[in-house]
Amino acid sequence: MKSKISFVFITMLCLTMAIGLLASDIYLPAMPSIASSLHVEIVKVQQTLGIYLLGLSISQLYCGPLSDRWGRKKTLVAGLITFVLASFGCALAHTIEQLIAARFFQSLGACTGAVVGKAVIGDMCKREEAAKILAVIFPLIGMSPAIAPIIGGYLTMFYSWHMIFLFIGMLGIVLLLLVIGCMQESRLSRSLAVTSVYRNYLVILKHPLFIGYTAIVCAACAAYYAYLAESPFIFHQYGFASQQIGYLYIVLSLCYFTGNMISRRLLNYISLDAALSIGIMISFCGGVGLTINAILETNNVLTMIIPMSILSIGNGFIMPLGTAGGITLFPNISGSVSGLMGFFQMGAASVASIFVGYLNHDLIFSMSLFIVVTMLMGASAFFAFFLSYKRVKAFALIGDQ
Repeated sequence: MKSKISFVFITMLCLTMAIGLLASDIYLPAMPSIASSLHVEIVKVQQTLGIYLLGLSISQLYCGPLSDRWGRKKTLVAGLITFVLASFGCALAHTIEQLIAARFFQSLGACTGAVVGKAVIGDMCKREEAAKILAVIFPLIGMSPAIAPIIGGYLTMFYSWHMIFLFIGMLGIVLLLLVIGCMQESRLSRSLAVTSVYRNYLVILKHPLFIGYTAIVCAACAAYYAYLAESPFIFHQYGFASQQIGYLYIVLSLCYFTGNMISRRLLNYISLDAALSIGIMISFCGGVGLTINAILETNNVLTMIIPMSILSIGNGFIMPLGTAGGITLFPNISGSVSGLMGFFQMGAASVASIFVGYLNHDLIFSMSLFIVVTMLMGASAFFAFFLSYKRVKAFALIGDQ
């Protein structure tokens, strides 16, 4: 089914794809308060973010195929119900173990928005069109790191960190009602055996371009979430209060938005892969700049935010273009492709957010080194698999002649 996507439908997709990221970002300024309230170490609170991302990762393996089998809307409704109940569970948590468990179940529901939203675009659009639509949607989703921490900071200041999760639960209810009343199905239900799911995954994983696109998307996501996991504590050490910390993420969102807009315009003149390569170089330069500043010990808010802003511009290229490149490789099973790519993406983010908490707590240097190495690995993998695919394809054409 191929048709134009309306403005109303794009708005709906933005909301469904943003709810999971909103839930991951909104409590960042409250992390020091949570550690104090629950009488636990910093690394334990960081685990609530890591577990959330791990749940997002794992659940996408079954969420994508379920949306292929049952349809996009039914899968999304079931996920939002889970999300709402788990959000209220987070609000009622009195121990770090309860909070970690509730965050895990919250993530299981949240993942449906990201998977279903991308799958719907794969259902309805061709490759270049999908890239342009995602380059419109991703900037709006990218505003979450700017808006969510500010909301979370003020909710913590005026009420408590528990109110953050009550707010998220109520927002989930509103979105659930909107989906039930407004969203149309883009995929008819069909039979899909478990063995077919695994076969599909094997076919997808054998495609070099899928590996390349996924590698760079994973690297960009891991670098960003490593920063999100560490930066609230760094800002807290600099003397910033919860509500002030929220404002420090605005510039990253604006830079991400800028990268999205530039990449979308570039698609009118160059190919998706060429534009993606530009984004990779920009992100890597940001990571290098962050590391150089840490080595020179010019540690302050600006020397963190400026290079991370450059990295965010590059990520504004990488996330929509890499995602579009991946989900349009297999249009008949775009739900499975979206889910598998999301599994690796959120898995990388989860590992990054947990791992950085165990690094040497010269926080800025260890975080910077992790980010630049991650981007280098992702970029190397992308170009290696991309060139490998092009080489094999060229030999095949020569052979046909």
